[in-house]
Amino acid sequence: MMKYFLLLLISLWGQSTLCQILKFEEVTRLPATINSEAEESMPLVSLDGNFMYFVRSFYKGNRGGKFAGHDIWLSKKEDTLWLEATNQLGVFNNKKNNAVIGIREHGQTLYLLDSYNTPVGGIAFARLINEKWTKPEKITLKGLAKEGFIGFYMNPSYDILLISMKGQDSYGEEDLYVSIKENNNRWSTPQNLGATINSAGFEISPFLSADKKFLFFASNGHPGFGNADIFVSERLYNSWDIWSIPKNLGPAINSTDFDAYFTLTADSTVYFSSNRGSDNASIYRSSVIIEKNDTSQARIDSLIKEAELILSDLKTINPRNKQELLISFEYNSFKLSDTDKKTITAVLDNIKQKESLTISLIAFSGESYSLESKSLISNKRIHTIKEYLKTKGILPLNISIKNPSMADDLTPTEDGNIGIVKITFNL
Repeated sequence: MMKYFLLLLISLWGQSTLCQILKFEEVTRLPATINSEAEESMPLVSLDGNFMYFVRSFYKGNRGGKFAGHDIWLSKKEDTLWLEATNQLGVFNNKKNNAVIGIREHGQTLYLLDSYNTPVGGIAFARLINEKWTKPEKITLKGLAKEGFIGFYMNPSYDILLISMKGQDSYGEEDLYVSIKENNNRWSTPQNLGATINSAGFEISPFLSADKKFLFFASNGHPGFGNADIFVSERLYNSWDIWSIPKNLGPAINSTDFDAYFTLTADSTVYFSSNRGSDNASIYRSSVIIEKNDTSQARIDSLIKEAELILSDLKTINPRNKQELLISFEYNSFKLSDTDKKTITAVLDNIKQKESLTISLIAFSGESYSLESKSLISNKRIHTIKEYLKTKGILPLNISIKNPSMADDLTPTEDGNIGIVKITFNL
């Protein structure tokens, strides 16, 4: 006799920006108070939105002249307007390449390309004390590339450093790496973000969202519109090497030319650099239009009802010896709660002659990711269930995993807001 037990996993939307779709307003070039006939790039805005640091290159007014390194320029916002930028920042600008690569939450500490200490290279920091910036001090890092282009982004909480460089394990040209501040206040050896992010081309100008879940970067190795496009990818499972497939930000942001150095402010204003229509790059502005999915309790109740209807239909098809179980998962989660484990154990305890038992697993995921990322989530959930079944004495040989496309009798809802794992126990 064959008995069927169905285990359904509902993946509900969380409240974070993970459940939002990015769209952008029309892009505008910032005025002459920011942009000049030279080249402007690398904009970073303080958390309060009142100060913009950026880099100006090939400009005769730089400290070393037109053909020396680029300078740091600063503009202050008054109401909604950016005032005339200045490079009179004391000890920050010299004849080398100078840039701000991070701003601390309170705005009183800046992180900089280290063009001040011996040996030159890496990053440094300076503090604002009594309205004057201190001399930049070196931050010790290990594992940086010795040659070639290298770029950085330090997040405002000063615990994550993103690096663009060509390392020994790079997949192509410059790759993106992460270094994490450890308990002893030292920084970890840079870790490659993996082949999902990095390509045979270059990946540069990383920027991490405030919640540390979205990575924005520029690349010429992923499908795009021009020389370099700006992409976004979600960090999955709190890992630094598991990412959703990078998504192109689309023609509202990207052009047929070079687009990079994307930054996003607390009020959802976007700044980036582009050389569209010009030999030199300028800084552009846009705003994010966020369309939120319905995360209300009514929507959650609706999802559960949809699942119950699926169960009802399946029961009609094969009503004999069927037990149905509903297990809800947090958004983006693949962990079984203690309650879930007890439920599965209870089902297994009711099955006699486990030696002859075979179990087939089929999974679906409705998260707002690409097909590749959905497959990754499904596989993680299947692996979790498989490992738990093994602790209950079910041998791996008794567990088979089927391709989700083979499961024609159980498919996700059209809006993709429900994740399902179907477990069939065959005696």
